[in-house]
Amino acid sequence: MKIKDFKKDMSSKAFLKENKNSSLELFKDFIRRYFYPIINFFNHCIAIRSYPFLKKFNADLILLSQRGNDYQRHRRRLNSIKKIKGSTVLIVGVGTGRDIESWVEYKPKKIIAIDIINYKKVWDYWKEYYKKSHNLEIQFLQKSITDLSFLNSNSIDIISSDAVFEHIKEFDVSIKELYRVLKKKGFLYSTFGPLWYSWGGDHVSGTDNINNGYNHLILSSNEYKTYLNSFGDYNHDPDDGRTWIYNDLFSYLKPKDYLNKIESQMFKKHFIQLIIDKRSFVYRKNNYKFKDLSNSFGIENLIISGMSIIYEKQ
Repeated sequence: MKIKDFKKDMSSKAFLKENKNSSLELFKDFIRRYFYPIINFFNHCIAIRSYPFLKKFNADLILLSQRGNDYQRHRRRLNSIKKIKGSTVLIVGVGTGRDIESWVEYKPKKIIAIDIINYKKVWDYWKEYYKKSHNLEIQFLQKSITDLSFLNSNSIDIISSDAVFEHIKEFDVSIKELYRVLKKKGFLYSTFGPLWYSWGGDHVSGTDNINNGYNHLILSSNEYKTYLNSFGDYNHDPDDGRTWIYNDLFSYLKPKDYLNKIESQMFKKHFIQLIIDKRSFVYRKNNYKFKDLSNSFGIENLIISGMSIIYEKQ
């Protein structure tokens, strides 16, 4: 995978500065912690009533926006089911490690963090920083989720991944590996999206115009290539959605497929959250092509843009 990493492997002090608490951040945290759950409860009821076909997902929560889909809320929810304190946590797709701070406050025993891209400069900084500030051991490795042979079976208490599952080509192989390394009664947590069949599911379509959100499903190969080229020079940057397209890093699974494949490995469901993208409804209202897309792919696959799951190994 050819990726230039100039923007990401920058000064770690900049990342740390961004994470410092401020009055504004504390206020935002208060809103996320106490206000969003109320909004989300009512939105969930509205979604189930308005879109009864979503009942087949047996979702505990359906969000009509990204509100309530923050990392802190996910950590609190997981911690209420499985105590993070004293656990060995495997973070899959850690990136630059900016979300490690959200784990540290729960006092895990050890964090093992992997990514297919090497962010060594930043990783070294976090490793030293959290060792000094929290006496926390963090092991960073450039590894693929499809091969966790460096880990013993039944050695991990919690596996976490954010914005990773939608990019896994060999999903069956990966789920088997995750199941293998988890301890019995260990937990798999993941939040992921946008999903391929959703609005903007290729990470590019629609970023220029809301009516282009399904171009990756509609356009011919030549038309799609022309559309991608219209975004200007391509520099292999992870922030450029074309990086994922040109390297064919998508699972191409539908929402129900993810759940079926996870549950086929004898995982027990604890929590499922669906995220609905409102832009799909704007597109539906303004574009006659949505009907044809629904007939081809199923309306639920077009409107569900992301998922969050918590499963337990039996």
